[in-house]
Amino acid sequence: MKSTMHFFYILFSIFVGCSTSPLTRYPDFLEHKSKFTSTVILSDVIVISASLGDSNIVDLVDNQKIAKTSLQLFAGRMNEKGYNVDRVFLSSIGLLLNKDINYRIIRTPEEQLFESSQLEIASPPLYLHELFSQDTIRRQLLKLVYSSLLNYEKVKGDNNIKIPAATYLSQSLGGGMLGIIFVSGYSVGASKQYGQHMLPFKTTEEKITIQPISQFSMIFYLIDSSNGEVIWDDRIVIKGGLMQNEKLQKMVERLCEKLP
Repeated sequence: MKSTMHFFYILFSIFVGCSTSPLTRYPDFLEHKSKFTSTVILSDVIVISASLGDSNIVDLVDNQKIAKTSLQLFAGRMNEKGYNVDRVFLSSIGLLLNKDINYRIIRTPEEQLFESSQLEIASPPLYLHELFSQDTIRRQLLKLVYSSLLNYEKVKGDNNIKIPAATYLSQSLGGGMLGIIFVSGYSVGASKQYGQHMLPFKTTEEKITIQPISQFSMIFYLIDSSNGEVIWDDRIVIKGGLMQNEKLQKMVERLCEKLP
């Protein structure tokens, strides 16, 4: 449990929101955008639920709902701004998680009522869309693009990075500007958060890595698929509560309102 919570401490440290506008950091964005008449969006989602024991639980039913809602909201808001999002895919659940850490998996609504000890144990990735599970090359391209983006945030004045694999990935999906959404979170219910005595901690890292705290992040990238150039990145992090539709909508709105 502690190793996973430490992973999320690192994750959320990286994902703290940008202090500058994405358009300030990407002044050539509109030039890139003008090349495209359509957009495809891919998403990787991983929201882990804390249990009263030491198990990390991934509810695939809830994760898929989060992904579906996020993709629909992004497509709707972006289409209002003329991006013509005509394809959206939940590519994966937990594609970039450490394969050496196992998780208890909820696959059906009925299993949501099970005790954690009754759940199947699996290692990441915990879900792959058939477009990637049935095509080894496309799956490798996806992982390469995601891995290249995971820790990336452009600083004003830096050159845009290029991910050549993104060009081939977009082409394999029918072309168009490529959007990537990462949704990550650690969800702690009230019974877990308040059901045990917590000692005081000296540092922020101690608090995050030991004390159960719900946290969620959403990161959004746009890529010029003609050359693999990353032309936009933005992110948002929120703490506390559960991942509900209202919270998702607020996060998407915050990210989409900055798009020109």
